[in-house]
Amino acid sequence: VLGDRFEIFSAVQAAINLRIPVAHVSGGELTEGVIDERFRHAITKMSDIHFVSNREHEKRVIQMGEQPSRVFNVGNPGLDNFTNLKLLKRNELEKTLDFNLAKTNFLVTLHPLNASLQNSYIDAQELVNYCKKVKSKVNIIEYNSIDGSDFIQTSKERLLAFTQHLEKNGVICNVRHSRGKDIDAACCQLANKNKLISPELK
Repeated sequence: VLGDRFEIFSAVQAAINLRIPVAHVSGGELTEGVIDERFRHAITKMSDIHFVSNREHEKRVIQMGEQPSRVFNVGNPGLDNFTNLKLLKRNELEKTLDFNLAKTNFLVTLHPLNASLQNSYIDAQELVNYCKKVKSKVNIIEYNSIDGSDFIQTSKERLLAFTQHLEKNGVICNVRHSRGKDIDAACCQLANKNKLISPELK
């Protein structure tokens, strides 16, 4: 099984009752602030064989009490997709991103957890300072609040203020909004197209 959410948890629970052996892919990973981590570790404890993505995850699974002989460091299977990935040409990528690439490019993605962590003026200014050194286009991803988590989604006002501070200082900034507030997930819920919270600086 591959996954760290309640859907796959239910499948593993059924497999245990039916005495079906379970092999878990990508156990031992950490996802701060979301409920996925609890399900992931629970699935690890219910599984018989473990395929982890690196040594750190391998060590964590073994620390949870799993037999070392049943833990295999095989890497992330998702990386295999790169062998079949059709890459865009430079001009096609620029058109898709609506951004003219420089000779050297970095992608800065900001995933705000809550108002007290990353949405402060200090964090915004630190990001501005970085972007002044390296030409950047910032992509902000909203956090969906999850029942049972200590993390909450920042307010629209704080998100707007954060974004406007970046843009006021010449940073191109997009906000990606989640598809629904009723989905308990940290990923796979983002809109297909970025939506600007305010016009890009020219």
